[in-house]
Amino acid sequence: MSHFVRSNDDLTFSKASIASPFKHSSDVITFSNASLASHFVRSNDDLIFSKASLVSHFKRSHDDITFSNAALASHFMRSHDDLTFSKAYIASPFMRSHDHLTVSKALLVSHFVRFNDDLTFSKASMASPFMRSHDHLKVSNALLVSHFVRSYDDLTFSKASTASPFMRSHDHFTVSKALLVSHFVRSNNDLTFSKASPAIPFKRLHDDFTVSNALIVSHFMRSNDDLTFSSLASPFNRSHDHLTVSNALLVNHFMRSNDDLTFSKASPLSPSKR
Repeated sequence: MSHFVRSNDDLTFSKASIASPFKHSSDVITFSNASLASHFVRSNDDLIFSKASLVSHFKRSHDDITFSNAALASHFMRSHDDLTFSKAYIASPFMRSHDHLTVSKALLVSHFVRFNDDLTFSKASMASPFMRSHDHLKVSNALLVSHFVRSYDDLTFSKASTASPFMRSHDHFTVSKALLVSHFVRSNNDLTFSKASPAIPFKRLHDDFTVSNALIVSHFMRSNDDLTFSSLASPFNRSHDHLTVSNALLVNHFMRSNDDLTFSKASPLSPSKR
């Protein structure tokens, strides 16, 4: 089925194996159980897909797309579009400008929006190269989360096994039960960690730190930062920082200038601030 209506038309397809080059302007399309649906409307159109195995090269401007149980969804709209995915196994190269993204139970989600976009992920096994500017990120039960936003972004992670290369500027961080958290924000950021096994290379400038039951915590911020560690904390900030450590087994190489340190029940305490 190709070369369909082009203006002010309504289209409804059921069990269409191949449906490509559809209408071009102000049309509504509904597909059910489509095995392959590509090269859809490009301007001011609404698309609804159900159980689409492969859906690629969608509309590009001012369009609304809703996918359900899509095994592969890639190369979506690029400007001022809204995307909603449910149980999408692979969703990559999404919209890039002023778009809203919602992904639920996505096994692999990569190369997301990069500018002024909102992202919401639930139970994402892998979510990498996210938006980079003025974006909001929410990830729950993410096994691997890396290469996140870098500027003016908000991130919220829950039960993330691995969360690395996070945002770097004016960002807010919340990580709960993270097994590995490394290479965090470096400037004007807030970080909160709970029960993080290893948490290394944290932010370095004007950051707030809270770590509970961390097995390894090293290479922390270096300037005007607040740190709170429980269980283990080493190589801390070096300048104008506040440190609070409780039940630390090993605490060494602490800040060196104008810092405040508070330790409770620390077995070995060596080279403290100088």
